[in-house]
Amino acid sequence: MYIHSDCRRMGWFGILTQKTQHVRSSSIDVRHVYSPRFRSSPRLLHYSDEHLNVEEQQSIDELFSRLKSELFKNNTLEEINDMLREENDAALAANDNLRQDVVELTRALEHLEQSQRDDRDRFKTENSRYRSQVEQQHRQLIELWKAFTAVKRKVRELHTSTANDLDKQLTEFTRCAAMMKKAIRHAEFKNTELRDKMAKEKDEVLEEVMAKYEALSTSQIETEKQLMDKTRQLQKLQDELHRTKEQCEEVESAISRICNMTELSSAPVRLRTRSESPVTPHTANEAMRKIRSVLSMKAAQLREADTRVEQAELEMNRLKKQIETYEKEKKSQKDREKLRDEETTEREMKLSTVEHELRRATERIQAIEEERNMKETMLTTLQNTITSTHRSHKEFIENLMSNHRDELAARDKMHENELDERLSEERTRQDRMQAEMDRLSTEVENLREQLRNVKADHSAARKAVEEKDFLISTLEENVTRLKNDLEVEVSKLDTKENEITEHTLRYEEMLAKEQQLKQDLMEAQELNTVLSDDNKALQDQMIQLRTDIDKLQEQVDSTTHQEEELKTRLEESHQLNIANEQHVHKLKTTIRVLEEKIESDTEEMKLVREQLGHHQNLTKERGNECTELLRQLEDVKSEKGTQRTESKTTNSYHKGPER
Repeated sequence: MYIHSDCRRMGWFGILTQKTQHVRSSSIDVRHVYSPRFRSSPRLLHYSDEHLNVEEQQSIDELFSRLKSELFKNNTLEEINDMLREENDAALAANDNLRQDVVELTRALEHLEQSQRDDRDRFKTENSRYRSQVEQQHRQLIELWKAFTAVKRKVRELHTSTANDLDKQLTEFTRCAAMMKKAIRHAEFKNTELRDKMAKEKDEVLEEVMAKYEALSTSQIETEKQLMDKTRQLQKLQDELHRTKEQCEEVESAISRICNMTELSSAPVRLRTRSESPVTPHTANEAMRKIRSVLSMKAAQLREADTRVEQAELEMNRLKKQIETYEKEKKSQKDREKLRDEETTEREMKLSTVEHELRRATERIQAIEEERNMKETMLTTLQNTITSTHRSHKEFIENLMSNHRDELAARDKMHENELDERLSEERTRQDRMQAEMDRLSTEVENLREQLRNVKADHSAARKAVEEKDFLISTLEENVTRLKNDLEVEVSKLDTKENEITEHTLRYEEMLAKEQQLKQDLMEAQELNTVLSDDNKALQDQMIQLRTDIDKLQEQVDSTTHQEEELKTRLEESHQLNIANEQHVHKLKTTIRVLEEKIESDTEEMKLVREQLGHHQNLTKERGNECTELLRQLEDVKSEKGTQRTESKTTNSYHKGPER
């Protein structure tokens, strides 16, 4: 009872009922299966069961089978624990490798950040040095700009050439505006014509479609009416045919009854009395004849009814054919409408392409106009610089002449020396102005070439616009916008003409001032004839000044070269910074990925550890259960030994009295 209660309490043990002859083999199997690496009780290997009885071996076999199953489970759980330990060790090794990778990546990141800081410091130092050099160059340029005050003769030529070019450009633009107006008018005319034509075509097509639709609808109504009439007639004829068939059947039945009757001629002929009529008596033949006549009439009526039915069927077939033709015409009408829709879609596509091309042409025209405006602004800036230099030159000359007059009144000799110096400066300035005017003339020639190119592009665009007159006709909105733009451009040209007139007036004033300065120069030259000896020293000073100017020019070239080098270095450093930032971003992403991987590995390690703890607890429970089973076996053995001794004592006791 004790063993059975334990078996009920531990329901997950399997009870195996074996015979007594398999006790030894089961014990041997248990000893063989039981691995010495996972022994929990070594006494099982040295346990002997030679003193067990046959009746008591069943419980022992059950216990051994339980022990065998539990040992097998214990072995499997310990193998699983070993596998999980190995996986844990592998995960720990991978975690260590990942930590090392993270450390290396952090070192590389710190190195890159340090290099980036160094690059920033170097960039700051280079930037400060570059700023100092730029300031120095700015000072030198200011000094050179002070020397750039003798731009006089070539400015006049430049002014005249620019005025001529502006006049030519104005005439060209007026001509282009007139041509554009003509093209727009032509396009509007064509657009109106095409719209009228399309509206007429649409109206005609709609009228045709509506007329055909009305005719088809009327014909359909008529055919439906005819069909209804014919169906009614057919129904009537079918009813008549049914009635005639019934009448024929009745007549046939009457004929059959009459045929079955006996003829009157078989009866004895009675002599005619005087009261009877002299007509012949009604015989069966006469009745048959009448019946045949009635049948022939009915047959004629049936034939007429059949002919009517056939005619009605023919009429029905004809009406069906008319309906089929009407449906075919409907289908053809739908197909024609589809074709017209496709044609309209194609026309719309063509119109969209034409609009796109016209938009591109307008964009090109706008780009050309923007270039022209830029060039005009450049010309205005040049004119402003010329006027400013001329004004400064005029002020300088006025100050110079006033100083000369004051000094001539006070000191003639000093005045003559100063005049010689001024003349030498004027000559040097004239030479510089000559060089600057040459440069400006080259720039003006380049501007003229650009203007010619713009004119060529404009003429090409104009030709393209003329070729696409038919396409432009469908774009009224763009044409109106172009009209507005042209009006704006005409207003701009008017303002520019006013500016040109103002510039011409200023130019005339400058010419008058120049004549006055020429007179002053003539007076100075008369004084210069007296001071020819001092001119040699001034010439030496001029040569020295020229050498100084050459040196300054070389310095300017060197500074420009250094500036270009610094710009290239700045670009390279910027690119390096971008590459370093990208590399740092990549490293951060890799570090983030590694951290996520480490977190996932730690979570897996936690899960594995939890599983290991769970399996260790299971193994402990199984070991405890095995120890309890062994203890129960020992208790059973002790109970069996006591029972055996008691049985022996009882046997000896029973044998003693028997004796």
